[in-house]
Amino acid sequence: MNKGLDVIVLFYTSNPCKLCEDIWPFYIQAAKVLHRTQDLRFTSIDMGQNELAELHNIFYYPTIRYFPRDSKHRPYDYDAGLSMEDIIEFVKRVSSLSLVEDYSIIENEITK
Repeated sequence: MNKGLDVIVLFYTSNPCKLCEDIWPFYIQAAKVLHRTQDLRFTSIDMGQNELAELHNIFYYPTIRYFPRDSKHRPYDYDAGLSMEDIIEFVKRVSSLSLVEDYSIIENEITK
């Protein structure tokens, strides 16, 4: 994991997982809204394709964790609802970065 960036990770499984399917579009929307925030990256890991679950103590899917650049070994566990707004509010709460919110990208998607 890049030590110079704050990273938010969606751990999911591509096996049938209703909650993974439900949260995916909101996670992508939140990533798009915050894409202009310097030193913040959104990523996802399909846990069905690797063996990281034990390393990261992942016990259920989906799991979202926020890894601050100065404390990668002590991530914040996501504890909010299933909406784009909930994900953005979580990032605001746990991040020390100056967040840049740009809703124009998803507004353009909605109007297409």
